[in-house]
Amino acid sequence: MSFIEFRNKMDSFRVFSVTDIEKMFPDFLRLNLINWQKRGYVIKIRREWYCFTDQQIHGNLPWLAANLIYQPSYISLHTALSFYNLIPEAVYTTTSITTKKTNQFNTPVGNFSYNTIKSSLFGFGHTLFDFNYDSQIGLNNIQLAWF
Repeated sequence: MSFIEFRNKMDSFRVFSVTDIEKMFPDFLRLNLINWQKRGYVIKIRREWYCFTDQQIHGNLPWLAANLIYQPSYISLHTALSFYNLIPEAVYTTTSITTKKTNQFNTPVGNFSYNTIKSSLFGFGHTLFDFNYDSQIGLNNIQLAWF
């Protein structure tokens, strides 16, 4: 399969997984991803998550990646406070809430920090914001961004 064919079919995905690829191309060889990485066509974000190198790394791409690479999670704390203009500081790490263990990842598209919250509190008070290409980003509401 050529990269152009792959790109044309996967163009609607800003961030995509190997599972997404295998749904579109059942006979896909993972070796193609390794070769395309070496050629600079795709960026490996984390484990089985990728994006195209010509995607704009700034903007909301890191937020979308943060929601996808460590699930379940949604944007909260410092990142949400900055989004709502409640803190004057610049935020360089995308901070999220998850029910999984606390973790951090430094990736080519940004730095991600995940903080654990009780399962009973997870999902309460967050909103899905529409994003390009019919994607949505989970973001904590302004009232709960402090927690």
